[in-house]
Amino acid sequence: MCDTARREVLALIPARGGSKGVPRKNLAPLCGLPLIGYTIRACLACRLITRVLVVTEDEEIATVSRDLGADVPFLRPAELASDTSDLGDSFAFTLGRLKEQGYAPDGVVFCFPTSPFRTPAFMDHMAAKLEEGYKAVFTARRVAPDREYYRADPQSGVLRPVASLRGTLPCFKAYDIFSGYNVRPRSEETYMYCVDDPVMCIDIDMPRDFRYAELAIASGMFDFGLDRPVAAR
Repeated sequence: MCDTARREVLALIPARGGSKGVPRKNLAPLCGLPLIGYTIRACLACRLITRVLVVTEDEEIATVSRDLGADVPFLRPAELASDTSDLGDSFAFTLGRLKEQGYAPDGVVFCFPTSPFRTPAFMDHMAAKLEEGYKAVFTARRVAPDREYYRADPQSGVLRPVASLRGTLPCFKAYDIFSGYNVRPRSEETYMYCVDDPVMCIDIDMPRDFRYAELAIASGMFDFGLDRPVAAR
């Protein structure tokens, strides 16, 4: 029987089928498990996350995600999954459809499959901050103020500068390992968690990132914290 007093925290995992740097990236095997599987199983093992939903336009991703235990109640329109689509529009579409179905969570968290190195304990720590009443939570990465940062262009693969912190004071930048917001916050404050573990900061974008991730897993450099059973839904 469902505990009606329990806060409803929805995890949204965006996964499109048309990735460029690594074709079909979200389904690509990483040490025997599809990349998206690492994020799904971490979310399912969280004590405070009550529903895990994959946001995709791709039938194969939907099937694999369901087989791994995630919920995919519908597909998003293809126009919300292009290279130039605003991810916020995709999330708004998903939450709107869920509301039509009578589902309204107390909190929403976003977990990107390209960051596979998370533990349920870490995610519960972040979700607990929403339970405490923070308006929003997010992860950030410590960066050097005298460097320029680059990202591969999704069309050409060419590295292009995305930020220059040279000569400035900021020492953190947002990092999509975990973020979320409270639907009815008790505070306007935002909670930031600085991720210093270099393995957690591995972001799968290009083939070399897969090699880094495979090495980290094969070498036992990261404990996924999945010894306990996946939480019952």
